[in-house]
Amino acid sequence: MKDAKPLSLYAFEPEVEQAIVYACCTKPRFYSVIGAELEADRMRDKTAREIISSVHVLAKKNGTSPTWAQAVVQHVATLMSRGKATLEQLEAIKDYLVDAGENFPDSPIEELVSVTVPIVQRVKHRAAVDAAIGGFKDSGDPESVARAFDAVAKLGKGTGAGTASSVSQLAESAGFFAPRKKEDSLRLGVDELDSALGGIERQSLTLLVGGSGSGKSMALSHVAVTNYLDGHSVYLLTLEMSKERVGQRVARNLTGMTRREYEQDPSLARARLAAVESAATGELIIDEDSPLTTSPALIKAKVLEAERKSGRHFDVFVIDFADKIRVNPRATQYEDMLAVIDQLRQIAVDANGWTITASQADRKSTNRPWVDLDAVADSMNKIRSADTVIGIGRTEEDTQSEQIRFLISKRRDGEGAGGHIGPLPWDADHGRISVVTDRAHGW
Repeated sequence: MKDAKPLSLYAFEPEVEQAIVYACCTKPRFYSVIGAELEADRMRDKTAREIISSVHVLAKKNGTSPTWAQAVVQHVATLMSRGKATLEQLEAIKDYLVDAGENFPDSPIEELVSVTVPIVQRVKHRAAVDAAIGGFKDSGDPESVARAFDAVAKLGKGTGAGTASSVSQLAESAGFFAPRKKEDSLRLGVDELDSALGGIERQSLTLLVGGSGSGKSMALSHVAVTNYLDGHSVYLLTLEMSKERVGQRVARNLTGMTRREYEQDPSLARARLAAVESAATGELIIDEDSPLTTSPALIKAKVLEAERKSGRHFDVFVIDFADKIRVNPRATQYEDMLAVIDQLRQIAVDANGWTITASQADRKSTNRPWVDLDAVADSMNKIRSADTVIGIGRTEEDTQSEQIRFLISKRRDGEGAGGHIGPLPWDADHGRISVVTDRAHGW
């Protein structure tokens, strides 16, 4: 019996290999484009092989690759505590990543991808040829051979990459000429605002920005209820109030009853909730977690668990709110918010749905009628990554007269951008961000 053919190694120069390894540990975008395709055993350096193996494990466990090299070190340290790694391995990985961080603190992703893809492609092409020859002899299946080579050709390319398209072709494939289906358009539950926006598109992140007491949390729960009644499966996560308090607000919204009315006539409240739930085709789950220790990866894991228990696929994710989420506790909040918002948006992309969250406005925005992009309290990175940004403003006069205003500060698709909505009456007593007129039950 012949010995197995030795595995072909990637033809990376040592410095390039180190830059690639470090990007896999710190750049989720690089990892998603090509890093996930790297075979650890084909790396030239032994420590590089161990690091890439660890990154693959972390990516599978958390749903995304690390943004912090120290996460890899901690993973290996955990393995060492279980007797599955040695102190020598841990120290070698630490040294490797420290050197990589000094040598390649911020490698240009596009250039690194362009260097990595051809080499990985070449190796996979060779492996596909060998597999095709053996497989064709056994099964004679030319379609499987074609699929294997097609997968190799698509390495490192996004959707539609590599093929030029006309404007009409792109518009047709995007469904531009077809009427937007109700289930493909998210409502916020404020008639005037929804009319200006024309509905929020799938695979997007919407950010509500407002000062303390402006109504951010109420707006988020109102969005959750609106889309539950529209037939969506909604996952509402609170990182600020308890889920019991959020549930009480949601119940008030659904039944059109104040807390005092609940206490005076609990049987009516129960009857109204039962009527809503029996007629609803959607799902609404309310969950809670600890602030400043929760990451988007943990949120995704909680969603998967909720899907397993409910048997539903969630497509609307309402998170109260983004400022309470961290990815890298050692990074500044300014730096960390870019990863937080990008990963919250990715949850919507992966589910072909929507993520809606909120952020605190700075102090100078208190009592401003219109809250614009310059009002974000800590990190403009949040604004750069969000698809739609809506400012919530309330002056002292608005508070006294129970009114609210919205400014569509950013709209990636352009529709409604810059629109000033309000002042409108709001309905805080019933847990609603605005007066409701279009519910099936007239409450």
